[in-house]
Amino acid sequence: MDKHPEIERILDGYRRHRWRSKPVEAIHSLLNQEPKSTPLFISRLMKVGDEYAGQMLTAAEEHLSPEDYSPLIDEAIRLLTTAEHPMARDFIEDAFLRRGVPLRGHLKELFLADHYFKHIYGYMAWRDGGAEQVPYLAGFIDDPERRERAIGALLELRLPEAFVLIPSETEGIRFRAVGFSCEGKGVRQLFAPQAYHLQFDWGEWGRDKNETWQEVEVRPYRFGGVVEGQYCATCGDTLHHLLTFPAFEYLPDICSLPSLTLATCNHCLGWEPLVIFLQHNESGLPESKPPLEPATPEFCYAPFEETTVALTPVPDRYRWQEWGSPIANTYRIGGHPAWIQKPEYPTCPSCSQVMPFLMELDS
Repeated sequence: MDKHPEIERILDGYRRHRWRSKPVEAIHSLLNQEPKSTPLFISRLMKVGDEYAGQMLTAAEEHLSPEDYSPLIDEAIRLLTTAEHPMARDFIEDAFLRRGVPLRGHLKELFLADHYFKHIYGYMAWRDGGAEQVPYLAGFIDDPERRERAIGALLELRLPEAFVLIPSETEGIRFRAVGFSCEGKGVRQLFAPQAYHLQFDWGEWGRDKNETWQEVEVRPYRFGGVVEGQYCATCGDTLHHLLTFPAFEYLPDICSLPSLTLATCNHCLGWEPLVIFLQHNESGLPESKPPLEPATPEFCYAPFEETTVALTPVPDRYRWQEWGSPIANTYRIGGHPAWIQKPEYPTCPSCSQVMPFLMELDS
C-alpha cells in the first residue's frame, strides 16, 4: 500500500509529542472523512513499535468494516511470525475478545506465529476453535519447541477429544484455568455454559454504562442488604446479602433450587479465613450461627446498598470476559469467571469436591 500523508502526519506527531498531539481526535477526524483509509491506518499502526499506542488502535477500529478484519488479521499474523509487534498482537486479541470476530480460519497460521505467544492471552483465540483444530494440534504434542503451546491451545478448546490428548503429567491448575477439575481419569466442568449480566439501575449506583448494558423494564431480584438472622462464623456480624434468584432457571447445570440466596461477609472476605463457606438449606438460604468468640476484623465494611437487579443473557460476543478489558462487565452469574490472579476454586469442606463458579462482582 502507498503511504497516506495525513496518516504519516498523525503518527509522526505521536512519535514527537506523544498524547499532546491528540492523535485519537485526529484519527476520528480523518477516518470520518475517509473511512476507506481505515485498513491502511491499522496496517501502519501495527508496524509502530509502541506497545502503549492501544488507544489509537481502538479509535481506528471503530471505523473498520467487518469485511476488512480478515486480511488485516492475516497481515498481523505475518508480522508476528517474524518479529515482536505489540500492536499486531493487540489487534488480533481485540478483534476476538471485543469485536467478536471469529478466528477459526486463521488458527493454523496463528499457531506458528511464535511472537504471538509472548503474552498472557496467547491461547485465548482457541476458545471457539472447534473440534477441527484437534488433529492439527495433536501433531505438535511431540514437538519439543511447540509442545507447551499445543497443550495450552488444546485446553482452551474445552472439548473431551482435546482433553484426552493432554499428557497426564499436566498440572491440574492448567485445567482449572479453563474451568475444569481433574477427577480421577476424567474432568468436570466448573462453570455453567450460559452467563447472565446483573442489570442495575446504573444511575442509582453512580457508574457509567458500557456497551454490554441493557435497558430493562423490571428488575425483580433483590441485591445487597443483609440476611437477617444469619451470622458470619468468624466476626459474628449479620451476613451481607448478595443476590437472591431462582437458581434452577438460570444455572440448571449447577443448582436445582427454586430460590438461592448468595451471601458473604464483607468484613472478613479476603481477611481470615481466606475462604468463607456457607451451608444452604432446602429453601436456598445460608445457615450459620454466631461464633462463641467473635474475631475483630482488620477492616470493617458496610453491606452493599440494597437494590434490585435483572438478569439478562450475555450475548456470545461478550461470553468471554477478561478483567481490565475496556468492555469488561464482570457483574455476572454463570459463564466462565474472569480471574485477576491464578484460578482459585475452593474445595467443599463437606464433600471434598472442587466447587463450581456461581457469581462474580467487579471490585
